[in-house]
Amino acid sequence: MTGRGQGPANCASYSIPAEPSSLPQAAEDKTRSQEAAVQPGIGGVSPSPMGEELPFPVLKRASRALATVEERLAAILAAVVFLLLLGNIVTRSAGMAVFWIDEAAVLAMVWMAFFAASSAIERGSNIAVTLFSDALPLLGRRLAAVAVDGIMLLFILGFALMVWRWFDPLGVLAAGGDLEEFSATTFNFIYSEPTQSLDMPKFWFWTVLPLFVLGASFHCLSNLLSSLGVLLGKGR
Repeated sequence: MTGRGQGPANCASYSIPAEPSSLPQAAEDKTRSQEAAVQPGIGGVSPSPMGEELPFPVLKRASRALATVEERLAAILAAVVFLLLLGNIVTRSAGMAVFWIDEAAVLAMVWMAFFAASSAIERGSNIAVTLFSDALPLLGRRLAAVAVDGIMLLFILGFALMVWRWFDPLGVLAAGGDLEEFSATTFNFIYSEPTQSLDMPKFWFWTVLPLFVLGASFHCLSNLLSSLGVLLGKGR
């Protein structure tokens, strides 16, 4: 009898602890994801995780595809440089040195460096000092990303202007395509200067500069538009 009378009282003394609200944690996770959306280093907007929406997705996908091609070309050229250097060692050890290998290795390394540099702009993997930008609030970091991408685009466009003036295609057209007359009238010997051992005009190897300018300009424009989109809230 006593047990029956005490049963309801004992049951009432126990209660299920309330679960803590998940709203603060969700808000914190959202803030972290917003902060991770922008990395104000070289390249502006960092590559987004799988499934994350980015502003101007078609342009960004095209930029990434181009960067992938550039990385593969750089890898192929790195292998070419290695094989050339290995062949140079073998031929010199055998007493049959092939002198053009040195110059070919140097030129292949130059092409490799320009392709890798262009792809690094899209990846945001260039060297950057972020001590100041890391201390900024979220809006400040987004503004810094826009500023960095804008400065990078201006720098590449300035470099493109110098490449245009050096190759001077309008001057070549004015000379009727006669490269000797072009050199004589403009004192620009880009098309007549030969390589030291390959017996080829150097300008064929300098064509990597216009290719770099085109690729890097496209990457910088894509990064800038993405950073602006994140700043204006068009991406997650």
